[in-house]
Amino acid sequence: MSRAKFAKSAKLLFYRYAAWLVDRHNTPREERAGGYAAHREAAAQRQAAEFLSADAEADSAVRRILRTRARYEVQNNSYARGIVSTLANDTIGTGPRLQMLLEGEKLNHRIEHDFYLWAKRVRLADKLRTLRMARCQDGEAFAILAQNPNLRSNVKLDIQLIEADRVT
Repeated sequence: MSRAKFAKSAKLLFYRYAAWLVDRHNTPREERAGGYAAHREAAAQRQAAEFLSADAEADSAVRRILRTRARYEVQNNSYARGIVSTLANDTIGTGPRLQMLLEGEKLNHRIEHDFYLWAKRVRLADKLRTLRMARCQDGEAFAILAQNPNLRSNVKLDIQLIEADRVT
């Protein structure tokens, strides 16, 4: 007898024995059918699984479903929302600070101050915090460095956040 046939007959024997035990204790048939059907369905799903790698399994449709479920969980579960926001706040804090170590003290201070003003104008800390939350919640986060002529600064560089659904 092949190994597959033996496993199938052993499984069948186990189910019959389990049904006999349930009948012996006078459990209603409706309760038995629900448990057995659920077990049989779960076993069929396990046998049908392809066991691919994480990269091969996570195509765009699977990622979309995972993002939707994760977003739902973060929106409706206060523990998940707290974990995501705490992680983002602890990682980003008040935002990055530039520390120049050139020889000129005045030049260092001027560059650091200009960076501080630019970061404040483009709301860099808020955008980085949003990116960190999206990375934790959605599994991926995207941003583009783009020119923004509306910035009242010498540096017209800005960060545009991209929704993960637009990328895939």
